[in-house]
Amino acid sequence: MKNIYHKIVVIVFLAFLYIPLIVGVIKKDEKISKNENRKLTELPDFPATLDSVNGYFNKFDSYYKDHYGFRESFLFLYSKLKYLMYDSTSENIVIGKDRWLFLNEGNGDPINDYRNINVLPDKKIESYANYLQEKSDWLEEKGIKYYFFICPNKHSIYFDQLPSYVKKVNEGSNYNKLIAYLKTHTTIKVVDVKDLLLEEKKKSEIFIYSPKGTHWNAIGANYAQFELAKIIQQDFPDRIIPKLEDLKDFNLEYSNYDSSGNMIGLANLEQEVPIPNLIACEDNLITNGQNFKCNCNKNPNGLKALIFRDSYFIEMTRYLTNYFKYSNFIWSGLTFKDLKQQLDSDNYDIVIESYVERYLEDKKPESKQFSKDKKYIKKVFGELKTTIFESKCFDKLGLQFQEEEEGEVERNCSNLKFSILKEPVTNIYLNNLTTLKNSNAIAYFEFESSIETTFQLFYTIIDESVNGWPYDNNKMIEHKVIKGLNKIYIPIIVDQLDDSILFHIGGLGGTYSIKKVHIKKIEL
Repeated sequence: MKNIYHKIVVIVFLAFLYIPLIVGVIKKDEKISKNENRKLTELPDFPATLDSVNGYFNKFDSYYKDHYGFRESFLFLYSKLKYLMYDSTSENIVIGKDRWLFLNEGNGDPINDYRNINVLPDKKIESYANYLQEKSDWLEEKGIKYYFFICPNKHSIYFDQLPSYVKKVNEGSNYNKLIAYLKTHTTIKVVDVKDLLLEEKKKSEIFIYSPKGTHWNAIGANYAQFELAKIIQQDFPDRIIPKLEDLKDFNLEYSNYDSSGNMIGLANLEQEVPIPNLIACEDNLITNGQNFKCNCNKNPNGLKALIFRDSYFIEMTRYLTNYFKYSNFIWSGLTFKDLKQQLDSDNYDIVIESYVERYLEDKKPESKQFSKDKKYIKKVFGELKTTIFESKCFDKLGLQFQEEEEGEVERNCSNLKFSILKEPVTNIYLNNLTTLKNSNAIAYFEFESSIETTFQLFYTIIDESVNGWPYDNNKMIEHKVIKGLNKIYIPIIVDQLDDSILFHIGGLGGTYSIKKVHIKKIEL
């Protein structure tokens, strides 16, 4: 009897040892691991030389580890067992109460955001707010409304589902500090939904964030979109009608939609998913990777919206596309370069910038890109060290005018005075500014005007011209001019900037006296 038992043990042992090897050889190689959500190592080429033998065995070892028989099944069983024991197979996921999944490191730092370990100093909060104000002011000058929207972390709303060992260390989160500062010290239209979602969480019988995922679900997005629409309506009362979808119009399905199970080896981990009856407007839909545009014919009086967003706005799109006449969703942060590129190609009524709370610390302000605040830009200008041009003597400026106007021009080293009596307007050229080429700059102009009018600065781009003329309205920065003394600071932030600019002070019947022109290089 003992011999039979020993033989069975040996047979079982050999089966466990060799069957996976045999299956791994016979079975066709998979290219992707569904449990790990990654590309598997491919079979290396047989070594052609003796020198490549050592490298071959290392590569083959990696290949075999990825392709031995029943590997996916073993991984699934291991992951499932760990999951049932409230233990994660990934450092990027923490398993909370009732086996809720929460992002950890590698996707921002949401756990320590909740614990308030990553709190920014007050000076950085102020700097952050000033930067957002610069964006808002820059857009306001163009007649465009700006709305700033931070989507709360799942950890901030369902903190009661976090593991019991995750506890707050400090009071006051970056979210709360920044939102409070923006509301009390800026004119920015802030969309703050954290308290709203915490309140709705108490009332709702259905979760408003995905228990197994990382985002709010369609119900959470429903509350968020309604708040956003109400704030936009304050500026455009006749062009948007906020609507909160009735929870009776949501169906519940079980699926792995927005599940983070693939991060812990359980790609098919399902959860309850609310699906609204409302369908996103897809009229004239144009997609480009994660970006898309749609021209919704349901709302001809609606707004044209440019939206910089991340994955949290996926659930928002069904609501927003039905509000707006035209929607352009850009999956990226709002940078000066990207914003200017979009505004150069189309006109918009509003710009929405949104990202999730866990990336708040990563959204570092761009240096001096949007600033139009006189005190701020004056301070920055004063700190710059490299002078590109300074008007020490106006006799050296290139001045274009009609012959009949020649008597209307007075110039000396300290002053340039002229009148505009008829078209064309007077242009003043600054050429061969070698330090300006491929740089960014701030230009300062000081002059007196006898009328209210506009000041226009035209810059040039390397190798861009039409029939030899390098200036056009697409390469122009405009500024308002008041009657009397004007002191104007203009950032020139463009790619491939060439070495020449021209400027003119428009307005027939005006008399102008230019006292100073000073251009400095921005050292980013």
